[in-house]
Amino acid sequence: MKKLKNLVHTIYSELKQSNPKFKKSHVYELVSAYCGYGSYAAYQSDLSFNKITPDEVENAQAQCFDRSLALGFDAADGLTSCKIISNVLQQPLQNTLQIEKLIQELENSPEVISKDVLASLSSLIGDNCAEARLLTLVMCLGEISFYEDNPDNRGGEYWHGKRLSGEKLNSFQLQVAEHFVYVKRFKDLLQNILKDEHAANLPIPMNIKPIVSQFNEACNREYSDLFEDAPVMILDAIGYLSNHHKTLSEDAFKDVYVDWLGSEIIVNPCNYSIAERIYHSRSVNEKWFWHLYGLNNEVDVTKDDLRAINANTGEDYDDYGPMEVVGFQMISLPDISENDKSEMMKLADTLSKENVYA
Repeated sequence: MKKLKNLVHTIYSELKQSNPKFKKSHVYELVSAYCGYGSYAAYQSDLSFNKITPDEVENAQAQCFDRSLALGFDAADGLTSCKIISNVLQQPLQNTLQIEKLIQELENSPEVISKDVLASLSSLIGDNCAEARLLTLVMCLGEISFYEDNPDNRGGEYWHGKRLSGEKLNSFQLQVAEHFVYVKRFKDLLQNILKDEHAANLPIPMNIKPIVSQFNEACNREYSDLFEDAPVMILDAIGYLSNHHKTLSEDAFKDVYVDWLGSEIIVNPCNYSIAERIYHSRSVNEKWFWHLYGLNNEVDVTKDDLRAINANTGEDYDDYGPMEVVGFQMISLPDISENDKSEMMKLADTLSKENVYA
C-alpha cells in the first residue's frame, strides 16, 4: 500500500523527533486506532474504511491516545501522536487510503468483485471522490463489456426471469442467470454515476501535470496517479461509453479523453495518438510541444509512414493482386517563433527525461 506507506513515513518522521523510540510499526497501529480499528490487521481486512468526520475527531484522538499508552508511550508522546495524525489524516487522504485498499482487494480477487467493494465505491462517490468515480467507471465497463462479449449471456435476463418464476433450470441456464444478476450490479452502479452531474469530473493523470500547468492553468480538476501506467484503459472506457450510451452528449467526456490521450502518449508515443492530440490542442505552442515530444521519442508526425498492402489479404504488397496504400499520412503544423519553439523544446526534453527515469 504505497499511499499508506507514504503516510506512515510522514508521521514517523515527525514523531521520531519527539521520541526516537517510535517505530513505523507503532505508527501503523496508531493510525489504525485513530480510524477506529482494534489493530492494523483489522484495518487491512476491512474494505469499508472508517472515515473520520470533523465531529468524530475528538473520539478518534482518544482511541489513538489509548493505543499509544498500550504501546508503552507516556501521555506526552500520546498527545503528540494524536495531534500529528489528526493534522495529516484529512478527508481527502482518507479517501485515497480507502481507494488503495479497494485496489489491493481487486488485485487479490480479480475474478469476482464483491458487494463490499461496490458498496465502498458507492460511498466514496457519494463523497464526490473523483478517484473513486474513475476506478468505478473502468471496473464497471470492464465487467459489462466482458459480459456482453460472451454470446452465451444473451439470454441472461430471460433465464433470470424463469428462475424467479420458480422454473427449474439446468446448470448452464442457471449459470447464465447468475451472470446476469452479477453484472446487473455494475450496470446499476454505472447508471448512477452517469446520472450524476459530476460524472465527467474525473482526475487528470499525474504524468501530464506539467503540460496542463503550462497550457490550461484554468483547469481545477484534481490529479491522480491511478491508471497512470495504463491510460489506454480510460480511453477504452470512454470509447465504450460513446458507443453504447447515446444519451450522453458528444462532448461529455471530451476533456477527460484529451487528458488521458496525452497520458497515453507519455507512456506509449505513436504518430496517430500524437496527431490526434495536436488536433485537440488549444494553442500553436501546445501543438508544437506534442510534435517535439514525439521527435524526442523518434516519432515524426510531419512525415508520412505509408506502405502498400494486398487489398484482399492485408499482407505486404508483392506485385500481385489489388494494391491499397495504408498507414499514417503526415500533418502540417502552423508557424511558431524560434523563442516559443525553444521553450516548447525545453518542456518536451524535461518530460522525455522524466519518462525515461520514471
